[in-house]
Amino acid sequence: MQEYYGDVGDFTQGKAKEWGDLCGADRHVCRLSDYPGGNLGSRPRQLRRAGITSRLNRFIDRFARPPGDRHAPVPRDDVTVALKSCSAAPSPGFPADEPGQRFTALRFGQLAPRTLRLHAGGTQVTMSTAAPNPHAASSDPIAGAPSGNPCPVESSSAGPGVATYDFAPLGRSVTTIGRSRVRVPYAGTAGAGLELNARLYEVLADGSAVMIDRGGIRLVKQSGTAVFDLNGGAWRFRKGDRVRIELAQDDDPYVSRSSRASSLTLSGVTLSLPVR
Repeated sequence: MQEYYGDVGDFTQGKAKEWGDLCGADRHVCRLSDYPGGNLGSRPRQLRRAGITSRLNRFIDRFARPPGDRHAPVPRDDVTVALKSCSAAPSPGFPADEPGQRFTALRFGQLAPRTLRLHAGGTQVTMSTAAPNPHAASSDPIAGAPSGNPCPVESSSAGPGVATYDFAPLGRSVTTIGRSRVRVPYAGTAGAGLELNARLYEVLADGSAVMIDRGGIRLVKQSGTAVFDLNGGAWRFRKGDRVRIELAQDDDPYVSRSSRASSLTLSGVTLSLPVR
């Protein structure tokens, strides 16, 4: 089995330069004229990087084309992850319209085998209805994300009813790959069945915050400690920047808000990041 994880959705979403091969000194998506004789199955001239489509084609050529092409190379049994890259926080050598740095290992767990634990204290309160709720609106992947920029960027407060925890500035650059785990002690006012959502950010030197991951949980007790994993991602935090987590009961329209009025008192948060 061969796996690839990147900043992709489907053929209509994500980056053309991640799906397609890149050719030439200008790193353009390879054109028909770049393939010898116009044969898309051949290696293009001045190939700079193979895209996801070529990886899929090679796999199909080997195993699915009846009765199978014994002469096609055997795809490697490994996993590759490309870091997310966007105009809000570009990486040197990795333009915003291309995938970020790639890492490959035999198994997914080998990509980020260590854990970085961050803790922030303090009591904060969340509400089932946050109004206004600007970060929920701007971070929705369909209704709110600005066209051409897959990284929602915030420069203002999340507003009342949303808990915001900033961790200490990072003493070194950190590459995280996988699902981060959140631990939040809480006490509720309306019994069990409440929701708690998280948005994870990198706070840049200019004070703006780039959202890189999110996730949520349905609470089964009125009080306790919520433990849940975010959806997952691959990102490089830069030295000196801060990691920020916003905790909210109301993350509408990404997640429909609860119809039951309630609040949660949070007593700090611990974040565990899988890192290289």
